Parts: sequence; C-alpha cells; structure tokens
Amino acid sequence: NIENASKPFFLIFSESFHPEWKAYINKKGKTTGWVKALFQKPIDEEYHLEANGFANSWYINQTGTYNITLYYKPQSYFYIGLIISSTTLIMSLSYLLYIWRKNAKNKA
Repeated sequence: NIENASKPFFLIFSESFHPEWKAYINKKGKTTGWVKALFQKPIDEEYHLEANGFANSWYINQTGTYNITLYYKPQSYFYIGLIISSTTLIMSLSYLLYIWRKNAKNKA
C-alpha cells in the first residue's frame, strides 16, 4: 500500500532478480490476482531493474495513494496446469467408478 506518494521512488523487492517478476499498480483497496495478472498490463519493463546486484527493483513514477501488487508470472501458468490436472483426475476417477458400478450391476 502506497500512501500519499509525493514524488517518484524505487521499490526494491529482495527476491532474486528474474524478468518474470511483474508489478501492477491498482487503485487503493484493489489487488491483482493470478487470473488478472494474465491479462492486466504490468509496469513497463524499462522500469524493472536489478538492484544491489541481485534484487528486483521498479522505478515508480506515480504519485498519490494506490496499491502495488508484485507477482511472479509463471505462478499463473502453474495454477492453470493444476486446474487442468485436477479436472482430468476427477473426470478419470468418475469414469472408472461409473465403469466399476456398471460391471458390478451386470454381475449381480
């Protein structure tokens, strides 16, 4: 949460630098979830810098009160894969249960 920023500043995130870390500026009280991160435009790459030889840094030139959400973009792809895998597992188990019950009914 950024409160009453009166001039541009550097936001330093002490996580190993990776170009897939993204920063999103939102209205006060709003955040960027993983689904929105797939479609929302992050802060331009030209403002994403390496700080202290290893960390992620963003030059924020917006003033006022707002929220900044930091997000590792590949995490969204992991969530999508997890949803697809879980759905496939549930559907496969449901089908196997259906076949098992059908065969059990035919034997009786």
